Order: sequence, then C-alpha cells, then structure tokens
Amino acid sequence: MKNKVSKITLSILASCLFCTVNVSAQTLKQDVLEVLNTNPIVTERLKNYRSVQQDLNIAKSKYLPRVDLRSTASYNKSGKFMSDVKDQEFRSYENSLKLTQNIFEGFRTTHQIDYEEARLLAAAYNYIEKANDISFKMVNVYLNVLKNYEILQNAKDNVAMNEKMLVDIKNLYNARMVTKSDLLKVQASLAMAKTNLITNINNARDAEFNFTRVLGKRPIVSQMKVPNLKVSMPESIQRATLFAIKNNPSLQVSQYNIEGAQALYKRDKYTYYPKLDFELEQKYNDTSLDNNGFDSPDDRSIARFVLTWNLYNGGADKALIQKKLSKIHQEVAIKRDLKRQTIEGLELSWSAYEIVNQQIAELEIHSKYMDETLSSLTSEYKMGKKSRRTILDLLGASNDVINAKSRMITAKYDKLFAQYRILDAMGLLVTVIAGDEKEYRARVNLGVDKVTQTLDTLPISLDVDNDKIADELDICDNSKPDNNIMPYGCQIIKKDSDFDGIPDNIDQCPNTRFGEEVNKIGCSMKAKKSL
Repeated sequence: MKNKVSKITLSILASCLFCTVNVSAQTLKQDVLEVLNTNPIVTERLKNYRSVQQDLNIAKSKYLPRVDLRSTASYNKSGKFMSDVKDQEFRSYENSLKLTQNIFEGFRTTHQIDYEEARLLAAAYNYIEKANDISFKMVNVYLNVLKNYEILQNAKDNVAMNEKMLVDIKNLYNARMVTKSDLLKVQASLAMAKTNLITNINNARDAEFNFTRVLGKRPIVSQMKVPNLKVSMPESIQRATLFAIKNNPSLQVSQYNIEGAQALYKRDKYTYYPKLDFELEQKYNDTSLDNNGFDSPDDRSIARFVLTWNLYNGGADKALIQKKLSKIHQEVAIKRDLKRQTIEGLELSWSAYEIVNQQIAELEIHSKYMDETLSSLTSEYKMGKKSRRTILDLLGASNDVINAKSRMITAKYDKLFAQYRILDAMGLLVTVIAGDEKEYRARVNLGVDKVTQTLDTLPISLDVDNDKIADELDICDNSKPDNNIMPYGCQIIKKDSDFDGIPDNIDQCPNTRFGEEVNKIGCSMKAKKSL
C-alpha cells in the first residue's frame, strides 16, 4: 500500500477489503532471461559452440604422437595354378605396434589451431548475436502484447461511449428533437466501433501467438507490466554508431571469420614444405608351413625418420593458396556490408526515436485540445442543451478523443521500441534489460578467467520442460510442470475477460480497465482512496 492510513482500525479494514492481488509480475526482464535459457535458436548456437570446442581439441591433438596396433591372421595357398611350383599351404600372423610423431609439416598444425581458435571465438559471438536477436524479438512481442491490449481497451471504451450515446439519441428521437438520419448516424458509429473492437481482439490474439512463438508459452497478460526503460540514450548518433561498430556481436563474428580465413591461408602453405615424421615400430610376424613344419618368425624393432615432399601436384597447391586468399577478401567484404547494415539499422532506429518524440509532443497538444473540446461539449450537454447539434458534436468529439488515445498508445510503444532498437544495434540490449550479461557470456567462455568445457550427453530429453507432455505433442514446450498443464502442454489459465488477474467466476467488477490496479474481488483500487 502506497498511502499510509493513520487509524489502526481503518488500516485493518482497508487491508482486508482492498488488498492488492498477490501475483508475480511477468516482467520483460524475467522473460528475456527465460528466453535466453529456453529458446531453441539460442540453444542451437550454444551446442554449435560446444561442437567447435571439440574441433579445437582435435586440432591440438596433432601435437601428440599417434599409436596404431595392427594384427592379422591368415591361411594361404600357393603354386596351385603353376605347373613348376609345388603346392603349399601355410598360415601367417602379422602383428605390429607403431608410434608416429610428426616433427614438421610446414606449420600446418600451428595454423590449424589458430583457425580453430578463431572459429571458436566466432561461434561464441555468434551465440551472443543470436541471444541478442532473440532478446530483441522478445522485447518486440512483449511490447506488442501490451500495446494491442491497451488499444483493445480503448476500443472497448469507444463501444461503451457509442452505446451510451445511442441511448441518449434514441430518447431525443422519441421526443422528436432529432431526425432519423441523426439516429442512423449514431447507430452506424456504434456498428463501426464494434467492428473495430473485433479487429482489435484479433490483433491482440495475434500478438499473443507471436509471443508464444518466441517464449514457448502463452503470456499471462494480467501479470505483464510496461517496462520502465531507465537509460540515457547516447548524446549523438555518431557516438552511438562508433560504439556499435566496436561492440555489435555480428561485426565481432565477422572479424573472427576474417582471422580464421587468414589462418587457413597460412595453413595451406604447408604443401610447399616437406613433411618429417618419426616412427617407432615393433613387429611380431610368423609364417608356418604345414607340409614340412617350417616355422619362419620375423620379430623386428624399427626406429626411423620419414621425410616426404611433394615436388609437383599439377598446380593444385598454387590454386589452393589463391582460393584461400580470395576467401580473406570475401570475409572482409562481408564485414564491410555488415558494418553498413549496422549503421543503417542504427540510423533508422535513431531517426524513428527522434520522430516519435516529436510526434508524441504534437499528440499531447492534440489530445489536450480534444479533451478540452469534449469536456466543453459534455458540460453543455449536462446543462440541458441536448440539441441535435450538441449530441452530434459530442459524438464526433468523443470519437476524436478515442482516436487520439489510440495514436498516443501507438506512439508510446513506438518510442520504447525505437530505444530498444538502438540498444540492440549497439550490442547493449541484454545488458540493459538483465542488468548483467556475465552469466550468459560465461556459457561461451567470454569474460572468464578459466576456460571450461561442458560436454553434451545422451539420451536427449524429449520432454524439454518436464511437464509430462512429449515435445512433439506439446504446444507450449516451455511451461512449468507445476502449472496445471492441459493435455496439449499449455497452462490452464482461468478466463479473465478484463485481464486484471481475477478470474471471471470471482470478479465482482468484470469490466475494469486494462492495467488498472485491483483488489481481491477485482474492483479498482481507486475506491480505496475514498476511505
């Protein structure tokens, strides 16, 4: 309770009768953190990072020796088809244990490791890139749900206003104070208001479906709150752009792709160098003839250096090097294009932010005059000036106020969205919303002192949210197992027509305005102020 009441008895009465509903708000921060943990696109990029980690381990293994065991047992016949050779049958056994250690291969292993390290960093920032993208989508669908439900409430107000107006105009019509055309005009206005209401209901549902696509479960609209973005925008578009160029994860991915291409270019020059291996081998061979009992064992130990050097390969080596050189140029061009895209996206967001600020200023003036006009006409109407002209003017002014509110709602959310777009382009979206991005960056070993490896295992869970509904049959595959899950995997949500968090079956005020604070019986908390 925000307002303290001095009298104890009054305080107890108020706390009993007008308690705020105790629900955990479904905040933007909570949903962004959840989407980072559960969205399959983000998860796929994390698994890709772990896969590339093993590629780096594979590359490092080339520094270590290779040990091979070879063992054969065979039965042989010889001389059967040659007239001057006596037929012989014998058994042979061949066993060898061989250790091979590469000593030099034109720095191939060194540059392969450089390439895999660049790939690993690219995979890490690709995970960050996708996490930012999905977080931005979460912001978009979250704001769209709230915006559409506020517009829906405005459409409900419009219907209620037109219904009241129709009652008044019918009374005037029955008193022969207005014409039938005036009555028809109000009826047409009510029909259009109801049509707009149906359209807005559909838009609100579409916004919920888009929300479910990103988070994997239906939004609880009554728990959602308009985010309070307490962050200062950059002082200039130039400062924001320079920051974005340095910190945008897409550009960082591209930079490491360039470094990887450079490493491959250096690696593939190994073909111009000789290869030197050290081999240590122990053989245990034996040949036994059946007809004379001759036994020929052959046990040998071998230690040797092996030098191989390809002197000519039809020009393929030169072409390979040229191909890798072109790949470097390709990656540089890709980064330049990404930089332009980043600058364009930031400039569009910045322009939208500036324009919507100007629009809001003008809309506030417009709304002020519309409210004053409606107030003046309402006063005239209540004073008994229920003429044909007054009521039709009141109808027009009321519609203008409704339209102004709708535009103001849209502009308010457009401004919020533009701010989040700027933060997204700068690579700051998750940091600003979550407050700290260390946890999710540490998953790909960014900003950590000690590199760790997480190994994936089998079997793979086919019920990712553990709600006892198989994923292939689960419509909401990110629900909580204790949320009263329906057979198709979604949480049971009791009908709440006014989205105040109070189910219709106990809501004594079923038509409270969207977003209004209510008590346990669903009535506005504004009534509390009258005590």
